[in-house]
Amino acid sequence: MMNTRSKKRFSSLLLVLALVISCLSAYAPNYSAAADVDPDATVVIACSDFQHPNGNTAGQALVQKMLDPIIDAGYDWPKGFLCCGDYDYEYTETQQGVTALRNTIEDNFGTDLDIVMVQGNHDQVPIGTAGMNPSGNNDTDNYGVFVINEDDYMWYNNDQNRVIQTAENLKKYLYGKRLARYTKPIFVVSHLPLHYSMRTRNDGDGQYAKYIFNELNDAGANGLNIIFLFGHNHSHGWDDYLGGACIYQEKGEELLISDGTRNSYTRETLEFTYMNAGYVGYYYGGEDQRNAGADDTLTMTTFEIRNDKIIVSRFDENGLHNLKSTGVSNESEGHNEKANGGYDPLTNIVESPAEIELSKKVTPVDESDFDYGECDHPRSIFVDITDPTCTEKGFDGDERCTNCGEILSDGMDIPALGHDWDAGVITTPATKDAAGVKTYTCKRCGEKKTETIPRLAADPADSGTQNPQTANPAGAGTDNTAYVSSVAISSAKNTAKKTVVVKWKKNAQATGYEIWYSAKKNFKGKKIIKVKKATTTSTKIKKLKKGTYFIKIRAYLTANGKTVYSGWSGSKKVKVKR
Repeated sequence: MMNTRSKKRFSSLLLVLALVISCLSAYAPNYSAAADVDPDATVVIACSDFQHPNGNTAGQALVQKMLDPIIDAGYDWPKGFLCCGDYDYEYTETQQGVTALRNTIEDNFGTDLDIVMVQGNHDQVPIGTAGMNPSGNNDTDNYGVFVINEDDYMWYNNDQNRVIQTAENLKKYLYGKRLARYTKPIFVVSHLPLHYSMRTRNDGDGQYAKYIFNELNDAGANGLNIIFLFGHNHSHGWDDYLGGACIYQEKGEELLISDGTRNSYTRETLEFTYMNAGYVGYYYGGEDQRNAGADDTLTMTTFEIRNDKIIVSRFDENGLHNLKSTGVSNESEGHNEKANGGYDPLTNIVESPAEIELSKKVTPVDESDFDYGECDHPRSIFVDITDPTCTEKGFDGDERCTNCGEILSDGMDIPALGHDWDAGVITTPATKDAAGVKTYTCKRCGEKKTETIPRLAADPADSGTQNPQTANPAGAGTDNTAYVSSVAISSAKNTAKKTVVVKWKKNAQATGYEIWYSAKKNFKGKKIIKVKKATTTSTKIKKLKKGTYFIKIRAYLTANGKTVYSGWSGSKKVKVKR
């Protein structure tokens, strides 16, 4: 038995232990955003302003601290990386900074990565020489990228004519995407932001942002899925009213855009997502720096691109961080926003992760009003795909260039599937006095049809009539139409380099088989193999890339000059590893 003094000591020990556990829990990294990462998603990581005051080695160490929780959260297989400029603190060693950042990314994720490096105002060297990406179209197979370099949209006394030309180039790019009915996300990456701030008033930054903003807003209103990423404003608390180091404005929210002067702006409603990529070098704005109360956390951003949405998360070195922090008023450094008729802080907070729903309906431009010019058609997609139904034909899609929108090959109609009737159910039994009813239901669409069951004979032994209430085992032919039963894939294996062997069981009813395969679950961009002999029960799919493919099969029957198809088999998933 414990005495009173022992009990008190034991209680104190328990209290201290509870406090320690509580503190550890409060500061433990939160990696929950990616606990259910979709293995079929495309992951992109973004940041900006790799310019550590103590040099590239210190900058690499800082970036690694932010990459560690991103990797621990499950984002260890990104397909792309975006940086919004500024790789050198002193304006003289941009190439070294670009190389240092690239090495850090490739050390973590390998070299098979789409890396885009944008030019910032500290990067006063030729773009190609320093390893930065050219302006304009930098698309990948999985998402679009349009680069706006510092030369195109510049800080400190904007060149209006150059910004107008940049907006025209962007318009051309976005028009091509609308013609292509492009529903994948489009990252427009720029060093300079679009919003109005005291930096606009003092230095002219973003004075002509409206030209670029208008093109983005028009394209977003017409269905394109645009995310504008920027860097640049990481000193003097320029962006404190928007959230300091962490800015995130969703579609439907407001943004202040300069009206073409340094001293006034308009409030515009966003038709796209607007955010900073995350500063990784430095940020002035903490309590011991420029402006008490503003978020000065260094962060990186992840985009998990799924079929119907994007999961967006911001990470600092401890784990998840707010996408948008609370805005605060900044009266320091002569800003005096309020005194100059300025703007109220946006005090809302957006936590990580957030979801961006991907629009699947894009309004095309009038092709007669748009001439893209010369194009080498680097990538294409299939658009206007319509699956056939039991009664309506489908369409396998026109192939369009994702660059200029031109049709590269016309699609073909897919015959209606025809109903796949079940064996039928007797809904009204026949009697000696009245006919009965047998009801059939289509296994695909649920449509029903009936047939009459003759009355039973008074004396079945003498009638010579077979009782028609016996179910039709094939479930077909009752309406005098041809029918073929479905077939299933028995196996699909990656047996040789870039090759998958598909096997199925013979269908004696069939004339042949049709096989679809695609890297997409919904079979967009599918390819078709026709097997013209019913006795064939396997085929090879060759020249495949590494990755996951989906395969399905159906039988077809040609009779009396017409072809009917069975229902589709279940989709078979196979990974090509060699």
